[in-house]
Amino acid sequence: MEEMLDTYDVNGNFLGCKSRTFCHSENANCYHNAVWILIKNKNGKILIHKRAMTKKDNPGKWNESAVSGHVDAGETLLQACIRETQEELGIHTTPKDVLFLGRFLNQEGWEFGNIFLLTINLTLNEIIFDKTEIEQIKYVSYREFIKLLYSPGFCDEPKGYKDFIANVIK
Repeated sequence: MEEMLDTYDVNGNFLGCKSRTFCHSENANCYHNAVWILIKNKNGKILIHKRAMTKKDNPGKWNESAVSGHVDAGETLLQACIRETQEELGIHTTPKDVLFLGRFLNQEGWEFGNIFLLTINLTLNEIIFDKTEIEQIKYVSYREFIKLLYSPGFCDEPKGYKDFIANVIK
């Protein structure tokens, strides 16, 4: 069965539930929530991942959000953060562990990108990532992060989004 997502107008007013396929269609004309979780370790290094080559969008490119995913119909943003972090990285977390950083309106994907920060104290060996989603993970310094963020090796994102991320991850 296909994923169902709550949909909204551009002002955040609830419109009803639609399929993921519909929500990502070219003329969906409604928005859905996604969570994009940035992760730092206790030393301030940022966890990035390289997308699996089997991914439809940006295969083999580095991504700033260590975890991302849709918010299922009826699910809260925090519930989605916890579920996606567990599914993609095997990390157990709670709502008090994630900090909301802001929202980015992704016009191309009809998404409200809800950006969160999670601080963890795990080594790379302790993180068990989903190999169907992620090819590789690594920690980088803020300086390395910024250099990569604006490089062709990073996911194709609008400059305004990259500028936003560069400011909130400091």
